[in-house]
Amino acid sequence: MTLACPPYFDATLRQLAVLYPWDDWDVKRAYRPADPAVHATLTPLPRRAQIGMTIAIGEWIVCRLDKVDPDSDPKDYIEAAWCGNIHTVYCPYVEFDDDDWRGPVRRPLQLVMAIINDAFYFEGVDPAENAAWMFRLAEHVLPRTDSLVAWRDAVVPRLARYFPTPVVDEFDFSYDWQESEPLVPREWFNPAFDAPSWDADVLARRFLAGVDFLDNPFARTPDEIRAAGLTGILMP
Repeated sequence: MTLACPPYFDATLRQLAVLYPWDDWDVKRAYRPADPAVHATLTPLPRRAQIGMTIAIGEWIVCRLDKVDPDSDPKDYIEAAWCGNIHTVYCPYVEFDDDDWRGPVRRPLQLVMAIINDAFYFEGVDPAENAAWMFRLAEHVLPRTDSLVAWRDAVVPRLARYFPTPVVDEFDFSYDWQESEPLVPREWFNPAFDAPSWDADVLARRFLAGVDFLDNPFARTPDEIRAAGLTGILMP
C-alpha cells in the first residue's frame, strides 16, 4: 500500500493548476540557493534529524502534486527513504532517467527523490543543505507557504531540544553516524504527535512493520538484508 500523506499536510495545497514557472534546462533555479535559515537551524542537529527533515519537506511536495501525477514512485521512494533513515541499507542508491521525469510536475518529483538520495549517498554531503534545498523547492512548488512555514517552526525547535549536537572527534575516522547517533522516526515530524514520550525503537519498528517491502521497488526487504549477512540492523 502506498504511503499516506502525513496528517499535518495541508490538503488545500492540492491544486490541479500548476502555475509556478519551470525550466527543465535550469532546474537548479527552483531549489538554489539553499534557504539560509533552514540550513543554519539544522546544521547543529544529528544527521538523522537533518535527513528526516529533508524527507518530511519532500512529502509536502509529493502530496501537493499527487493529484496531478498519480505515479506511485515518489510516494514509494519517500516510504523507502523513511526506512533508510533507520538504516540506509533499507533504501539503496538509485539513479533516475531524466527522460522519464520531464515537465513542471514530473521533474520536481524527481528532484525530491534525487535530493534525498544525495543526502544518503553523496560523498561529503551536508544533509542540512539538502533540507534547505528541499525547503526552497517546496516554496517554489506550493501555491502558498503559510502552513509549510508554521509546520517548520513547530518541528525544528522540538528537534533541537531533544537531539543535541553530536560530539564527534574529527580525527576519529571510524565514526559511524548510523551506529552512534539516535533514531529520529517519522512521527517526530508530526507536531501533534507526542514523540518524546515514545521509545524511538518502538516507533521505528512500527513503521517498518507497516511497509509492504515486496510492493516497494525502492526498498530492500528484511529478508534480503538477512541473506546478505548484514547484522545490527533494526528489523520489523
